[in-house]
Amino acid sequence: MAQFEVLDQEGMNFVKITIENEMVRAERGALCWMTGDIAMETRLRFVGRAITSYLSEESFIRPRYIGTGTIYLESSFAGFHVFEVGSESWILQGGAYWASEGSVDLSIRREKMWASIWAGEGFVDWQTQVTGPGKVVLVSQGPVEEITLEPGRKLFANGKYVVARTANVRFRIERTTKWMVGAYLSGEGYCRSYEGPGRILLSSTPYWRYRMFVQQPQPMQQAAAVE
Repeated sequence: MAQFEVLDQEGMNFVKITIENEMVRAERGALCWMTGDIAMETRLRFVGRAITSYLSEESFIRPRYIGTGTIYLESSFAGFHVFEVGSESWILQGGAYWASEGSVDLSIRREKMWASIWAGEGFVDWQTQVTGPGKVVLVSQGPVEEITLEPGRKLFANGKYVVARTANVRFRIERTTKWMVGAYLSGEGYCRSYEGPGRILLSSTPYWRYRMFVQQPQPMQQAAAVE
């Protein structure tokens, strides 16, 4: 069974993966360095997936690492969260996928166009869906907590704070108040609504270094990336 470790050094977080005669996947471009008897394979089974990846922010080309050795993925001011998929399917927020065990099946899912538009994602919002069993590593802005939603219970989030949700959780865009005027007077307007039953992974408080980095002017971010 592959081992995923979230480590930190010099204020940066990164993922170390140890494999022994097995296979793992990782996000395209995520590799920092690796050692051992490991072969990397990249497959593109369908041209349609390449077109979908181009039209969205979600990459559907995830290299496979096969063999025995150690893999270190790129570091980030953001955080990483390892969780067990189990027997359920999970839908990941766009850009949240980072790595997974070979036993985890990856597929793509498109949100309903109306919800996608009101959420500010445009006409097309493709997301990664993972089905277990096995471990998955997520990218998050900060620490992640799991919340269980009972049938009919809702959670409202005014932003992309939900990193992942089980496939049975219903996602919509709704007002937090009964009347439209009240919603806008409150300053909240429309929010992302998640209705149970099911589970969600929530990251509402960013790491302070990550918050400072994303709030920098764009030229400074580009200079930091070059360095």
